[in-house]
Amino acid sequence: MGYKNLGIRIKCPICGNYGTLVVKVRKGKYRQAYVVHWPDKQHYVSKFTLLNMGIDIDKVPINEKQDN
Repeated sequence: MGYKNLGIRIKCPICGNYGTLVVKVRKGKYRQAYVVHWPDKQHYVSKFTLLNMGIDIDKVPINEKQDN
């Protein structure tokens, strides 16, 4: 399992606050996206919500051996 901090600040569709987009990769191609509001909370954001915002997490290259 690896984490990739994309360094993209987006407005969270859950709470409306700004946060950093982080992608978690499990077992190959299974990916989850989170908006992290440092340091206290994070919200899961669905792939389809991100696609509506113009962000495709499937096209992000992630080195699975490196944990960020």
